[in-house]
Amino acid sequence: WNMHSKEDAEDMSYMHSASPRKVRVKIGSKIMPGQVDPDLLCVGCRRLPLTPRQCLTCGAIVCLGCAKNNFCPICKKQSAVGNIPKALKKQYENMKIPCRYAPMGCSKITVFADTETHEKNCQYRYIFCNNCGEKVRGQDILKHFGICDKARVECSQCKQGIMRKDMP
Repeated sequence: WNMHSKEDAEDMSYMHSASPRKVRVKIGSKIMPGQVDPDLLCVGCRRLPLTPRQCLTCGAIVCLGCAKNNFCPICKKQSAVGNIPKALKKQYENMKIPCRYAPMGCSKITVFADTETHEKNCQYRYIFCNNCGEKVRGQDILKHFGICDKARVECSQCKQGIMRKDMP
């Protein structure tokens, strides 16, 4: 199963395109119109960060990617980025987000705080077979293991472990 690190997860943050009054948040290839406060978006990349940080000097919201080395992209100060206030954290936690795999069939909508956990384990995400490297949907991986030519199986004649494709 392919798991993403915290930094990889940040790269999968949610994109948007701003309009004067509304923000449209792009989840994977599905666009969800919503009342996302533009102030909750990262000032550096204009994405909705999975792990929001705040500049302690100017108050700007930044994602982990844009806050590299605790550097604020707005006021340009080193060591000025820290945790967001509890009230702001509540806003993020209560935000409802559809799964990024909705275009593949997932109908799950989670609160923002649970989105990353769900998406790491979503049955509609694609994972790679440990045997052959083929890209398979999570819900189909066990079925794939049952037919994968490179899966190791026990030979019915010699009882040794061999690849399925080498079975007599």
